[in-house]
Amino acid sequence: MSTIKPKVNPHLLAIAMTLSAFIGFSSCAAKDIEPTIDGEVLEFAAPDLDGNLVTHEDERFKDKVVLVDIWGTWCPPCRDSVPKLIELQDEYGNEGLVVLGVAFEEETEDTEARRKALREFEEEQGINYLLLDGREIGGVPEVFTTLEGFRGFPTMIIIGRDGNVAHANTVFVPRENKKIRKETEKALGVDEE
Repeated sequence: MSTIKPKVNPHLLAIAMTLSAFIGFSSCAAKDIEPTIDGEVLEFAAPDLDGNLVTHEDERFKDKVVLVDIWGTWCPPCRDSVPKLIELQDEYGNEGLVVLGVAFEEETEDTEARRKALREFEEEQGINYLLLDGREIGGVPEVFTTLEGFRGFPTMIIIGRDGNVAHANTVFVPRENKKIRKETEKALGVDEE
């Protein structure tokens, strides 16, 4: 007996996730909305802005703490997180931190136009970390095959030096950015406590 899975309209999914962020998720207990990973490793594969495929097994991530930001330029909380990610990369890049932004944009079949817009955003914001093209908003499950319980943008996942997920959080409010900093410092072994 086979199971039929209903098709999900990526536009409706994006609208629902964004609305959820603004009408209640930010005031929920974090444990209710935390994404989970099937297993210990966050598996992903997406092209960089030049079209080169990057996966979780990339040498740039070996023995590093990787902070993965699942985001989009259309998302106000995502845009608000960019300066904090730039700051973390500046502050802890030499300590072994790699910030990785995987952008999911509004539907466009024109790959070059989407990547050009991402490059322009990268330049305007002074982004100092690796950006990947996650393609369309509804494509999160195809890029992050072991991510379960994805609820919205931005979602940040910290991968420890051992390659296993150390922390996952859907970030909608400024206090959560502080939590991401603390968890990143903890994974790097530089936390002040």
